[in-house]
Amino acid sequence: MSLPTNVIHAIVQAAISALSDYSTDQRGDIGSWIRITGLSALGQMLSVPTIYSQLDRETVDSAIGGIVKQGVEKLEPCRSQTYATLSQLRQSGVHWPGQEAMTFKTCSR
Repeated sequence: MSLPTNVIHAIVQAAISALSDYSTDQRGDIGSWIRITGLSALGQMLSVPTIYSQLDRETVDSAIGGIVKQGVEKLEPCRSQTYATLSQLRQSGVHWPGQEAMTFKTCSR
C-alpha cells in the first residue's frame, strides 16, 4: 500500500511540528515526550526510500534541521533519541547537506 504524496507530506510536517512542542503541565515538560515521538517518527519515515523520495528538499532540510536541533537540548532522552534517529537515517542510506560534518572519530589516549 502506498500513500499519496500530499498525505506523506502532511504526516512528515506533523512530525516536524512535534519537534517544537515545549508544553508543560503539573507533570513537568510533557512536550519532551512529543518531541521524542516526533524524532522517532521522522527516523522511521525518512529511512524508507519510497517516502524519502517523495519529499522536497525544503521538507527534508526542515526535518534534518529539527532533528539536529534536538541533539543540543538539555534533556538526555531527547539527545539520545536524536542520536538514534540520525544513526537510523545514516544506516538506511539517507544523505543530507552537511552530513560529512557529523563524522565521529575515536580518540585514543
